Amino acid sequence: MTLARDVTPLCYRQLLMFSMPRAFAQIPLPPVALGLLLALVLLVFGLFVRRLLRSRVAHRRARRSLRGEKRAAALLRDHGYRVQDAQLTTTYHPRLGGQRWPVVLRADYLVARHGKQYVAEVKTGERAPSLGHPPTRRQLLEYSVAFEVDGVLLVDVEAGLVQQVEFPRRAAPQGVPVWLVGLFAAVVAVAWLVAGRLPP
Repeated sequence: MTLARDVTPLCYRQLLMFSMPRAFAQIPLPPVALGLLLALVLLVFGLFVRRLLRSRVAHRRARRSLRGEKRAAALLRDHGYRVQDAQLTTTYHPRLGGQRWPVVLRADYLVARHGKQYVAEVKTGERAPSLGHPPTRRQLLEYSVAFEVDGVLLVDVEAGLVQQVEFPRRAAPQGVPVWLVGLFAAVVAVAWLVAGRLPP
């Protein structure tokens, strides 16, 4: 009796192990459950395909960008610029609520021509090499603030263009001109002299 009690649980577990998949396979599933299962499978498959496509697009863009940067160096030289550095970084510190926040930026090239230094940003594609593309415009504006250079260049590799980007600077408020102060002082002096010579 003791042996039977010891063996029975083991045999029962083995029986369940081999019989449960077959038992579940024989259970009829309602149409709603089948529809939900099919929808789940399609959803998982769709997410996989979407991730795969995004990965391929990102890889293709990265390869095109790398080829563009290599061609940009030659294009800059053709336009008379001397390449001094590539993939240079800088750190600047904007303030938020009085607190300094370190921001690290990376530019494609540091070039020089006619005694001036420029940061060159390489763009490829149809939209990116244009100031009408907001991310490009904001990026170049930030470069003009962060890098201590004389200007910023936008390199359109596919069009073969190297163009300097100039952002308007708001003039600081100026004080009263010196000549106006002098004129006012002269008028006051003349009026004082005339008033002193008049008879009482």
